[in-house]
Amino acid sequence: MFTEFFCDAANGSNMNGGGVADGSEPTAAAKYSATNGGWNSGTGVFTPTSGDPSASVSVGDWAHVFADGGTTPTFIARVTAVNSTTITVSTTAKSGTAPGTAGTGISINVGGRWKGPNGTSGFPFGFITNAQTDASGNLARVNFKNNATYSVTAAMTHNLAGPAVFQGYTTTAGDGGKATIDGGTSGASYTLLTASGNYNCYADLIFQNNGATGTGMGVNGSAGSSVNFERCVFTGFRGEGLRSGNVWASECEFYACNASNTATLGAVNVSGSGVFVRCVFHDNAGSNANGAYVGGTMATFIDCIFDTNGRYGIQVNTANVVIVCAGCTFYGNATSGVNLAISATCVALFDSCLFVGNTTTGLAAGSGTAARMVNCAFYNNGSATGGVGNVNASGAVTLTGDPFTGAAAGDFSLNNTAGAGAACRGAGRGSFTMAASGYGDTTGYPDVGAAEAQATAGGGSKFF
Repeated sequence: MFTEFFCDAANGSNMNGGGVADGSEPTAAAKYSATNGGWNSGTGVFTPTSGDPSASVSVGDWAHVFADGGTTPTFIARVTAVNSTTITVSTTAKSGTAPGTAGTGISINVGGRWKGPNGTSGFPFGFITNAQTDASGNLARVNFKNNATYSVTAAMTHNLAGPAVFQGYTTTAGDGGKATIDGGTSGASYTLLTASGNYNCYADLIFQNNGATGTGMGVNGSAGSSVNFERCVFTGFRGEGLRSGNVWASECEFYACNASNTATLGAVNVSGSGVFVRCVFHDNAGSNANGAYVGGTMATFIDCIFDTNGRYGIQVNTANVVIVCAGCTFYGNATSGVNLAISATCVALFDSCLFVGNTTTGLAAGSGTAARMVNCAFYNNGSATGGVGNVNASGAVTLTGDPFTGAAAGDFSLNNTAGAGAACRGAGRGSFTMAASGYGDTTGYPDVGAAEAQATAGGGSKFF
């Protein structure tokens, strides 16, 4: 359960209250508005000059209280009481700073959708707090309607303590529709969004574009914070699409990033630590463009696909890194699927991964690298075995044919060809060893490579 707020780039206004009592999508316009009212900042009581607010306002609605003529969000709080002459809002379930007590000159808007980020305004990023709860204490979810693009021209920051959720939708909150936040394709590049503050989550959002020149990143998942991204897309950025200081990302897509073709960058730059589950890093086309560049301390990739990147699928180029890849696919990258060719200490584990059609080799490891490959499969890499350098491999599967149904079209499901896709089925590492009395081994071997495409009437989906 969430306390629901709604943005609508086409029809909303950031001077609205943003939400209504039952959590449904509010009307585009405020359900109640008044100007030149009285206001007591200590008690949270607004007194209109005339009319009966109880005819339209409900306890639990969200109200924006601000000085007459205001044009930027000031103070948004939950309605706790309403009668024929006054509206009372909470002084704790709120965000922003309340205007000072005044006998006149104060406006209120109750309900209505926000416009969301636009132009130089990043609202509600940097405004929503974990104090904006309903009467049951449910935390905030801001829903971005996907009927129009949220077009911004300046950097946005959300550094407030979570947890809070920012999520796209089409008709109903949480329905999976993706909303687009676009930073434009002109001028000097800039960081589209700096996302920090522990446990904030961004879901079903497309982050795209951040200017025409320079090397600015798309989204900065700042170090020192735990930030989540779910089913998001990162594309069209001059630098990396996402910088991971301390990020967990699942089912995200990263493509056409590092448009500046800067060395030692990737669609993702793991500058601290990061966990990536069922993510796709593809078609980052520049000769210096990696799917992921790991320059931090710890990176984990589970069931991920690294497809047709201009340099490496993953590049590690710093000391004292631990990298784990389980059930990942490295396909058609312009040099190696993975490059660990460094002399400094690096610990790497590749479990049940699939390396196909990488130009130079599947994996290259340097003299300082302790690289372990378990139950990995290889086909048509520059080095047929897929491992070059300091690699300790066991259970390797050398394929005799292309294992995919249609990788060139983005379908990485396994075919049934003997020596190819069939040889990857059930060939991964997957048993549990339990020797204690009363327990038996549980064997359930996974396929080698990332998750298969879902079967549909029209064939497999693009990636899964």
